[in-house]
Amino acid sequence: FVVIAVSTILAALLFAPRSMAEFGKSAFAATLFSSNILYFRQGGYFQLPTDQKPLLNTWSLGVEEQFYLVLPLFLLIVFRLGRRYLPFAIAALFCGSFALNLVFIDTHPRAVFSLTHFRLWALLMGPTLAINVIPKAQKKWLLEGLAIVGIIMISWSVTSLDRSMEFPGWNALFP
Repeated sequence: FVVIAVSTILAALLFAPRSMAEFGKSAFAATLFSSNILYFRQGGYFQLPTDQKPLLNTWSLGVEEQFYLVLPLFLLIVFRLGRRYLPFAIAALFCGSFALNLVFIDTHPRAVFSLTHFRLWALLMGPTLAINVIPKAQKKWLLEGLAIVGIIMISWSVTSLDRSMEFPGWNALFP
């Protein structure tokens, strides 16, 4: 909210009236945790002119905030059905979101990049590990091996991913 307030003051001083109206839409969307939807509808993150969009980076906060608003409701429903269903429900949501990501990355890449239901799987990675949907390895050598695999995957992401590659898609698994 501080960023929105400071950006509003600066925009009022620097922007022409038409640009200020567009900024107002961005500020309103950021306040309602829906910047990702606004920017998706306006052409996507990479297609927008950035000099007139000081709140453009709030798109990712929109995705995260939507997740943090919906996840507790989802968990509440699952707990009401029975706590034992939690790992299966999280796994189903994770797999469903990742499948959507893969199915639509070629035909709707802007939507897959911007909208929460396509990104849900990545945000669910933490809860998936936290509640042992994927059982924790017990052997020290296996844990160390998995740590090395993780370092290699992150290193590959830093050195190999570029704009020509589909993202999120399969490539988002590496980082």
